[in-house]
Amino acid sequence: MTDAALLCLTQWLSPAFPAGSRASSRGLEWAISEGDVTTAARLRCWIAAVLTKGAGRTDAILLAQALRPQTGLADLAALAQALALSRERLAETPDQGRALGRTIAALTGRTERAMPYPVALGGGGARSWPACGAYPGGVETGGCPHVAIRKDASINLAAVADLNRVFPDPDVILIENGGNNLAATFGPELADLSVYVIDTAAGQDIPRKCGPWVTRSDLRVIGKIDLAPWVGVDPALRESDARAARGARPFVMAGQRNGQGVAQMVAFLRRDGGLWQGA
Repeated sequence: MTDAALLCLTQWLSPAFPAGSRASSRGLEWAISEGDVTTAARLRCWIAAVLTKGAGRTDAILLAQALRPQTGLADLAALAQALALSRERLAETPDQGRALGRTIAALTGRTERAMPYPVALGGGGARSWPACGAYPGGVETGGCPHVAIRKDASINLAAVADLNRVFPDPDVILIENGGNNLAATFGPELADLSVYVIDTAAGQDIPRKCGPWVTRSDLRVIGKIDLAPWVGVDPALRESDARAARGARPFVMAGQRNGQGVAQMVAFLRRDGGLWQGA
């Protein structure tokens, strides 16, 4: 595998990549609440067990096999489903694979058959899709990260300048700021467009708080809307609250497991971000 393909695969494995996953911690929260993981040493042992004896090891083997050109993907996909240890896992891994395929197809225009997630990553993704040509970088602010995107963006602007020197004339530079500060916004000197993403599991009342992120971002994405029944959120009320808070500004109700909202988000980035492909 080339360095560019490995980089692309790493990005697809990031928790930030919309693959419709329901959970990525493999029960770590439960282990902490039960008192099984209480120290750094116990956490290391817990992670080692997942990687050497648990589902993490199984996924790694499936991914490695999928990356081999001589591997038959149909048989490997059947094996991946056979190795699912629970009914939930059996339903989740094909859903994740389909969501990954839909997102990549929307971004690249290429399609791929649905396969369980590890097989989709290796066989349907890194083996056959072209490298995405992206380069990740991190910025350590040394203080409140929200200040570095709004009041004094110099440290982020310096990182952008470095990227432009390494990769002249890029199509787009994405700047991500984590956290749930509704009062934070990107300063106009730093970003041409801002997209605010909020998880449905954050609760029913987020749209009604009407912070600058909610009201002023160029696009607002309400993610994982399929979780609404399980976290006490009314999707219809969430949508009406968002519409009232946003006014004429666009927002998307997104659910990556079934592909809801993907086309609208891609269309917005291509149109308003100047990334439109074609005549």
